[in-house]
Amino acid sequence: MPTRHNRRNPVAQATIMRKGGVHEKSRKAKRQKQKRDLRKLVTKAMTADSGHFFI
Repeated sequence: MPTRHNRRNPVAQATIMRKGGVHEKSRKAKRQKQKRDLRKLVTKAMTADSGHFFI
């Protein structure tokens, strides 16, 4: 005779499933990336062979 599995409580399970979803960067991570990108841009402009500093 096959074993029968107990049914799980759908209400309790729903709270566990609610924490899923799209993973996004935090605001802090986005800000840090903007700072890094700006620093790279400034460094690149400062070391350009053209001798002009334009941003």
